[in-house]
Amino acid sequence: MTPLRQRMLDELQRRNYSPSTFRGYIQAVKQFADYFDKSPDKLGTEEVRRFQLHLLREKKLEPSTVKVIYHPHSGWHEEAPSKGAVTGSPRRGQRQ
Repeated sequence: MTPLRQRMLDELQRRNYSPSTFRGYIQAVKQFADYFDKSPDKLGTEEVRRFQLHLLREKKLEPSTVKVIYHPHSGWHEEAPSKGAVTGSPRRGQRQ
């Protein structure tokens, strides 16, 4: 297991997410990495934005679905998954 995957799993467990949420996040990160044919730790904010546009424009997903899919990628470089880190929305308990 890669250090990034282990860090993500540790963070999901720390936040007490369900096993189905674990699977969803892991699958979303895999799809993201596969889309660019690169390891997720080699991808950044610009690739997240491009992937999100791909999901909206080409896959015709609803924005709310893309936001859910987007969460695993926002901030996993340091703290996976970090809610609201890249979307610009405040984290729970933060003021805008």
